[in-house]
Amino acid sequence: MNEDRVLVRVEGLKKYFPITRGILIQRQVGAVQAVDGLTFDIYRGETLGLVGESGCGKTTAGRTILLLYRPTAGRVIFDGVDLTVLKGEALRRMRRRMQMIFQDPFASLNPRMTIARIIGEPIRVHKLAANRKEEIERVQELLRLVQLNPRFINRYPHEFSGGQRQRIGIARALASNPEFIVCDEPISALDVSIQAQIVNLLEDLQDQLGLTYLFIAHDLSMVRHICDRVAVMYLGRIVELAPKDELYDHPRCSRRSRCRTRRWNGAVGASFWRATSPARSTRRRAVGSAPAVLWPLSARTRSRSGGTWAGVTGWRAILRIANR
Repeated sequence: MNEDRVLVRVEGLKKYFPITRGILIQRQVGAVQAVDGLTFDIYRGETLGLVGESGCGKTTAGRTILLLYRPTAGRVIFDGVDLTVLKGEALRRMRRRMQMIFQDPFASLNPRMTIARIIGEPIRVHKLAANRKEEIERVQELLRLVQLNPRFINRYPHEFSGGQRQRIGIARALASNPEFIVCDEPISALDVSIQAQIVNLLEDLQDQLGLTYLFIAHDLSMVRHICDRVAVMYLGRIVELAPKDELYDHPRCSRRSRCRTRRWNGAVGASFWRATSPARSTRRRAVGSAPAVLWPLSARTRSRSGGTWAGVTGWRAILRIANR
């Protein structure tokens, strides 16, 4: 695609959370590699899906792209501007163009604030209204845009259903007129019937406002419906990135992507154990628990012949063998 179409470019993005020991004097003894070297582009007007199992780093990646978390390494380039070098007022001006829809529609709304104050907060922060009257008019316009009654502006979050609260969260994200929105599992906490309504609303808003989405989700059928391309994450890394139809129908046959993508495709009816090579039946299968960011693959698998834990010694090995 043309370079001019690239709105967000992520290059070697990493986010590590330190593990420390000690009370008075703390020292770092390790790190959780939540995001470990992401590189991809998001084009203007498209929806890029980001899928993966729980704990693989999807939400951390979305928040790091928006600089809600400061990256450990790498760059996030938004419309030609490197966000990682910005601070203070310069970063605040760029934040107006990027917003986020959070997963929990209740926890993301302040229970002590009315809807008018919640949706109007970005308008006040970025000085998008000349006075209070103009701010209220903008809030009412946003409520109509997300298909809510404008008369609800003086109500509190607990007076709404889950789907209505998520619409309020979407209205708040639209308040600053953004170009790019990270949708962090916006439908996972909702009923199935409400999920379809929210997805249709997001699609309508994209058509009306020309928005660009990073859509984080677990529901692969919904991801295939709304997204143009899909990236599969595993242990903080992207193991496969392709147009949705290519990814679902013909997943790449590397060792890592076979393990991840074919398992995910099984959730939407694709063949789980589809053979990819004549030698498949002769492969030795690892026995043990799944790997995690704190444990490398070699430390989490058990040799079939010897029955010992490779790379794990002491009490950790004892616990793992005892729990089998």
